[in-house]
Amino acid sequence: MAMSIPAMPAFAKYIALLSFVTACASHEPHPGQGDTGSAATPRRIPAFAAFPSGRTYRESPASINFASDPDSRRFRSVLEAGIRSGPNLAGHFRIVTWGCGTQCRSYAIVDVASGRIFGDSALDFDCHDPEFRVDSRLVVEVADTAVFGPCSRGDHYYAWNDSAFVEMK
Repeated sequence: MAMSIPAMPAFAKYIALLSFVTACASHEPHPGQGDTGSAATPRRIPAFAAFPSGRTYRESPASINFASDPDSRRFRSVLEAGIRSGPNLAGHFRIVTWGCGTQCRSYAIVDVASGRIFGDSALDFDCHDPEFRVDSRLVVEVADTAVFGPCSRGDHYYAWNDSAFVEMK
């Protein structure tokens, strides 16, 4: 017994095809997935390996030093839970994120070895889903990783210098 599938109206087929072509044409590869620049304007994308962090901290996390950032006391539970997982940036730091409302994510950086908190504001977790690694000081924000819709900020690259992010131009 053959089943018949209702025919899709012509305009719906056109819209679906147009959406697919537009999505494919506007896609740029993530860092390390190929050339993302044109011949006229080549882009140099930093590699995680070019920003090594050294030894990864493997001991028990230190107690959080709330005196290093008194405003962070409001987020005591999420920070303490976050550092229990160990470092995820530059060998001994942990980027801890939490929700702060609709289309909003906040974060802090905690030195897992010393407990010091850095309330840096360079990263944009609302617009991006930054990439970072425990064995590197590099953080990459690619515009097409927008978490809550289109991102107008573009791509950004930061190097962590043990106390703050330095944006690479």
